[in-house]
Amino acid sequence: DDDNECTTDDCDCDTGCVYEDIECDDYNQCTDDECDPETGCIHIDVDCDDYNACTKDSCDEKSGCAYDEVICDDHDLCTDDVCDSDKGCLHSKVDCDDYNECTE
Repeated sequence: DDDNECTTDDCDCDTGCVYEDIECDDYNQCTDDECDPETGCIHIDVDCDDYNACTKDSCDEKSGCAYDEVICDDHDLCTDDVCDSDKGCLHSKVDCDDYNECTE
C-alpha cells in the first residue's frame, strides 16, 4: 500500500509492487476531474460564467458550457430595447412626438 488514493496497489510476483493511476473522469463536461492523494477523486464544478449580462449561462453534462442570448424585448413599442454586456437589458423611451399639434 503506497497510501495514495489515486493509485490501485497490486503485487506482481516477478516485479514486486505495482501502482497504477486510477481514472477520475466522470464524463461530465460540467466538472473538472482531479485526484487528491489523500481523498481520491474529486469533481469540481466548472464555472461557465462568461461575465456577459447578455447571455444566460448554463452547463450540460454532455456538451459543457452554453451561452444563450438574453432576449430584451419588453413588448413595449414605446421603448428601444438593447442589451449591454455589463448592465444587461436596457429599455430607453422612444420619442414618438411627430410635432403635429393635431395628434397626441
